[in-house]
Amino acid sequence: MNYYPIHIDIQNQACLVVGGGRIAERKVMKLNEAGAAITVISKDLTPALVQLV
Repeated sequence: MNYYPIHIDIQNQACLVVGGGRIAERKVMKLNEAGAAITVISKDLTPALVQLV
């Protein structure tokens, strides 16, 4: 697997997550920890993701 590390300040920045599964859950948790303003677009959300957004 190849990685591309980026280090940016996303505090209060709009971030879009497309999808509502377990991977989206992990992404939303990390974005939330960084203080991002998160929008999730998905037909279905995991129960944990519902609690996060």
